[in-house]
Amino acid sequence: MRLEFDIGNTNHKWRIVDESGVWLRGHFANHSEGLHGVPYQGVEEIWVSCVGKDTLLMRLLDWAQEHKLPVQRAVVTAEAEGVVCAYKEPYRLGVDRWLAVLAAYHRYGASCIIDIGSAMTVDVVDAQGQHLGGYIVPGYQLLLNALAKDTDKVRWMDREVGDDLSPACDTANAVAAGAKLMLAGFVEQAVARLPIAPVQVVFTGGGRDLLRKVCQLHGEWQEDLVFEGLAWAHRETLL
Repeated sequence: MRLEFDIGNTNHKWRIVDESGVWLRGHFANHSEGLHGVPYQGVEEIWVSCVGKDTLLMRLLDWAQEHKLPVQRAVVTAEAEGVVCAYKEPYRLGVDRWLAVLAAYHRYGASCIIDIGSAMTVDVVDAQGQHLGGYIVPGYQLLLNALAKDTDKVRWMDREVGDDLSPACDTANAVAAGAKLMLAGFVEQAVARLPIAPVQVVFTGGGRDLLRKVCQLHGEWQEDLVFEGLAWAHRETLL
């Protein structure tokens, strides 16, 4: 069995897989001591995608060494399994974006991948496997945090908010609905400006359910694109 990690800016996601599929999965916040609760019995190796801080990767390596488990980390390369990276300096592309592009291409061919996490990213790959680049904007929580930090009288963070997107009559719902509409509008505009058509729109990331409620686009919802991309990417051995 293999233990896979997707270490993001906010959370660790993990799953245990073998040839028959996914056996277990879970997640925990980066600031927690969650590694102590991750099962390792029967695991033969670890594959990891990491865009979080280097200290998080080092913590995982220490844990893996303690349990005598080899570790391979996915890296971005100029080309992998028929997909060509758009960046002139591929290492500057976030590995999570690269893995999602690889997985979407091998699932659907020409694709537009919308990943909703701490940041929201959009990436495009054509039917020939050419990555065409993408967009990056703050995710939902970052939008809220920015507004709270840089305004003196917009205060709402102790209030409950709902899912209604109508003009709100209190600050908490005005902020929440406004941020959701901003993200939905960004996604719809990004897809409208794609340089190719047709493409399969694919949603992934921890915030995909939030976007599902407000976005008018039709697409596939895939939980494990980054994990799936680990099988297609080049990997370097760390342990």
